[in-house]
Amino acid sequence: MSLQPPCHVTGRGEPLHDRYSVALLPHMCPPPAQPAAVGRSVPRREGGDKVTGRARYTDDLVVAGAWYGRTIRSTIARGTIRSIALDPAFDWSRVVVVTSADIPGDNVVQLIQDDQPVLAPLGGEIRHREEPILLLAAADRATLEDAAGHIRIQYEAAEPIYALEQATEVFSTVEIRKGEVLEDLLSVRSVWVCRNSCTSSPKAPSRFHIGTWGRGLGARD
Repeated sequence: MSLQPPCHVTGRGEPLHDRYSVALLPHMCPPPAQPAAVGRSVPRREGGDKVTGRARYTDDLVVAGAWYGRTIRSTIARGTIRSIALDPAFDWSRVVVVTSADIPGDNVVQLIQDDQPVLAPLGGEIRHREEPILLLAAADRATLEDAAGHIRIQYEAAEPIYALEQATEVFSTVEIRKGEVLEDLLSVRSVWVCRNSCTSSPKAPSRFHIGTWGRGLGARD
């Protein structure tokens, strides 16, 4: 019985132990070469769980004492919010309702320009469909869905803008031109190479979060 593992052979396919008196144990074999990732389909680590239904998302988790939240969004693409009415026949003591008036700071999402509100206010402009208007929270999903059905929002609709030529604002301008990269760099004294990296969950992007409140820590996701 030879101690020479089969992975050690000469270039001609001859076992090394036929030419040398060397005993190599199996754990001394080099690991098999890993196939290159470029040019082939690389299986996703979470792919199997997702296609079989084993993957668990935020909405699948049950946390004791946690409330469920929902965003009430606009149903028109463009217009103005005329009124927001909560049905008085519904028991709103079981639900938390948040409007733009409840935001203590600036009601704005800071992007390219400060023109996107966190929650569209009463009398405010709607610029796209599904724009957030209200936030709801309830102890169970049934109450949450029931509350959402007892909210009436009236709009003064306006004609949506779909054509780029009709846009009323220019947020940024990007100039793209072709050229020889090496020749263009000859006139540059120094070149900075920036590499950005980020780590995201396999389920990202996601609109679902679970928030907890720790003593002395404040709110956290």
